[in-house]
Amino acid sequence: MSKKHFCLDRLHIEALCSVAPTRKIEVVNEDSSDKIKRLSRSIGIKSKYVCGPGQRFATLAEEGINWIVSKLNLRADDVDGVIVVTQSPDYIIPGTAVLLQDRCRLSKNSLAYDINLGCSGFPYGLFVANGHLLSGMKRILVVVGDQSYSPGTTDEGHGVLFGDGCSVASVILKDSHQGSPAFFSPGTDGGGYEALYIPHGGKVRPVDNESFIPKVDITGVVRTGTDVVLDGPKIHNFSVGLVPGELADICAANGWEPGDIDYFVLHQANKIINDTIRMKMKLPLEKFPESLSDFGNTSSASIPVTMTARLEGKWNKAGTKIVMCGFGIGLSWSTLSYVSDGTEISHHYFCKNV
Repeated sequence: MSKKHFCLDRLHIEALCSVAPTRKIEVVNEDSSDKIKRLSRSIGIKSKYVCGPGQRFATLAEEGINWIVSKLNLRADDVDGVIVVTQSPDYIIPGTAVLLQDRCRLSKNSLAYDINLGCSGFPYGLFVANGHLLSGMKRILVVVGDQSYSPGTTDEGHGVLFGDGCSVASVILKDSHQGSPAFFSPGTDGGGYEALYIPHGGKVRPVDNESFIPKVDITGVVRTGTDVVLDGPKIHNFSVGLVPGELADICAANGWEPGDIDYFVLHQANKIINDTIRMKMKLPLEKFPESLSDFGNTSSASIPVTMTARLEGKWNKAGTKIVMCGFGIGLSWSTLSYVSDGTEISHHYFCKNV
């Protein structure tokens, strides 16, 4: 089956901001077990930011949207839609996007809906927004991220890996077809869903009292039914086996060689996975920026967090070529190429909304 690439001819990221919660956790301290110290070294996370009292994913999103609206001096009816890519909704129903429409005082004529995706979510969000813009809409806000950290979890790997975060992109169409188009490539393998999922809480296995009883699984990890199940070896093999080819394919769709790319911005899965992908690509370290060490794995926000925290003034410098690639839960993956025209606004800051 031939690989499909979709041309997003006039896609433009007008502004991008990332919002981190205020509570910082140092992964290793004097009370840490040897296992935690080993996990910190292998995963590559030294610290991360998590939601404190009064904060949740939606409060980070609200602040990010308000920053974008203020920075661009937008009126309520200047925004035609809000797309929220998250697996950390305020409620099971309704979606978080409709709540943010009201909280951020956006137009009641705007569209608002959620997409249930994790690691691959940012390129997907940009692709979906592009479709709405081609229908005649002027501006779409793409909100991505999760509140993945679970205080008190019995799974030490989960406790090290996940941080909380949110990013908001204001997406419009360029006035003309000048410049390099963006290309997008998706992929899905639902047969691998058990490599990364939460067993209890849906219709297959509703939550009950047993859901909260810690149990030892076949790998020796202690989890409850509402904890994330992560099969590390399967996710590793999936990621390192798939992503290098996806990166090479999106470069070929643009007529580029991988060495032509200024930055490959990967989902911040873990250090071993991302280092292996880079080595398979035979490219230098500086082409693969990371935010994992300071922010942890922030799910669908990890790509834009890396862009705003590590590449501010670089990814948005005129002519800079970047390739974004998200991969993980689903199993799902997505790749998007983008060339800056130098006008994009980029900002990273810590949430004040408590």
